[in-house]
Amino acid sequence: RSPVFLARRMMLRVVATIVAAPQLWMPLSVELLHSPAVLMSLLMCLEDRSPHIRPDAYHALKVFITFPHKCAPVRLLLHSNRDALAKALTRLSYGTEDDMAQLEDEREGIMRCLGAVQPLTHTETV
Repeated sequence: RSPVFLARRMMLRVVATIVAAPQLWMPLSVELLHSPAVLMSLLMCLEDRSPHIRPDAYHALKVFITFPHKCAPVRLLLHSNRDALAKALTRLSYGTEDDMAQLEDEREGIMRCLGAVQPLTHTETV
């Protein structure tokens, strides 16, 4: 494996661990969840060719989508990319049958949250 692949994989694992357990990593997890740069990286990793990168990106990305207190830049990115993101989530598959069953259960809720992301109001700035 290339050093770039290993770095991306480790970055995704660290981000997924931090955002999935905000009670343990509170200041850092909130900072990551308010970062448009991290969100853009996850969006790109969701389309990666590697079957190892996509699931890690999905696990971190689902926290971004379901996080109830999204900042304006993150909401803007999610709202403007929601159609492409919905297609990518629909195409996503990985792991065993049990993994796929869990993915299907999660995907429905994630798609609902994604559809509920509101555009920015005229008083909000990025």
